[in-house]
Amino acid sequence: MVYLFYGEGKNPGSICSRSQVILLADGTCTTADKFLQRQCLLDKEGKPVRLKRVSLCSYEGGMRQIAASRGWARSPHGHLMPADGVVVGDYLLGIRFKDMSTSQKVAGDDCLPRLGTPEYGRLFALLGENTA
Repeated sequence: MVYLFYGEGKNPGSICSRSQVILLADGTCTTADKFLQRQCLLDKEGKPVRLKRVSLCSYEGGMRQIAASRGWARSPHGHLMPADGVVVGDYLLGIRFKDMSTSQKVAGDDCLPRLGTPEYGRLFALLGENTA
């Protein structure tokens, strides 16, 4: 599981699967295991939410997977919803993320290393990111 720290007080962030699709403030999407700290998520009002930290965690609670729409048109439209203060993709978007056009994903998304791999640690240490 991935813990995304972006909030304050009682709601400091969210725990999600590595493959959870999240909408960024620039309008592109990525999965939770490829986040950079400097990226901004998007809240339900359309305002940027700065990501403070990303870390791997264990979690024993329940996770729900919800599909907001049945149809698939190779687009996140109709498959985005608010969760824990930010906009995320539904279950179908997570399954079909690889089928989305590259213009709808973070630049180079298919080549970015995944959180928890040595490549992620090396790359983001060069960028000054905290991956603890």
